[in-house]
Amino acid sequence: MGDRTTFVIVDDPAAGHELYCSRSDTAGPDLDLLAGPGVVVPFIRSLDRDRASWVPQERYSGAALIDLRRRVLLWFARRGSVVEMRHRPAVFELLRRAWPGWDIRWSHEGVADLRTYLGPALAADLPAVPQRPVRSGPGGIGEPSGAVAASEAVSGAVVPSRIVDPGAEQLAGPDPAVTVVTIDTDRCLVLGGREAHPIAEGPAVLPRLAGATDHGRYSGRAAAGLHIDTTRRRVGWWLLDAQAQAREMAKHWPTWTVEFWADDWQRHSQVAGARFTPPAIDLGAALDTVHARAVEHWATRGRPAAR
Repeated sequence: MGDRTTFVIVDDPAAGHELYCSRSDTAGPDLDLLAGPGVVVPFIRSLDRDRASWVPQERYSGAALIDLRRRVLLWFARRGSVVEMRHRPAVFELLRRAWPGWDIRWSHEGVADLRTYLGPALAADLPAVPQRPVRSGPGGIGEPSGAVAASEAVSGAVVPSRIVDPGAEQLAGPDPAVTVVTIDTDRCLVLGGREAHPIAEGPAVLPRLAGATDHGRYSGRAAAGLHIDTTRRRVGWWLLDAQAQAREMAKHWPTWTVEFWADDWQRHSQVAGARFTPPAIDLGAALDTVHARAVEHWATRGRPAAR
């Protein structure tokens, strides 16, 4: 069926929630949401009601929960401008303008955060929380694929992200879907792929990366990051999309201190010194780019995007 975006509208809690699905988009839900509630809510309600859209094995590009009474927007995406480092701040700035007075929240754990918000009585249609941390690149929650996935599903182990060598083609684009790993102030590695964030590997990630080629420093953009301080036994990690069990990663690092930095890659850059120095964001240019994308996107919908 392809990638899909699922929308949940909560209007009258006593009547339950409304569940809709959009299957035809190539963009993430961010461009839909930038139209503001006055446009996007009627658009969502024009879609087919679809209670099967939360089936766990289905791939989806994101989800958004809109609580009309509490004025809460809770959402996540695994592709689109919001998971691009250079455009993410612009997406949230435009959302604040388009949704004035609303509490806009990012769902760091994907579907699990929506389940928590709805509560057990309203969450019957949502899939069970994954039993192991899984991402679906360049972000989001998804099921692994292929023979490796089948064996991992049985063992419950984490599928490690592959190592990306310096000069790899994957690093050539403006928004590479990679994870930067810095170890103390000595080493910088880059990982890629659709697997779990390396934070889920626990300390075992250190011997796995021992023989990897050191990038020395990484000055490009990334979709996630991990810093390991072996002397102080502290780790910090971040990502731009969603990760199952994101708030439970400390259990993989017994006797270590684990900090979740959400999407704050600047924290990583600060503690890694010169090892991780992503380019500065031109917010003005990013606002223009994201707005132009939203206008083009909504032109296909026949409605304007908010500015």
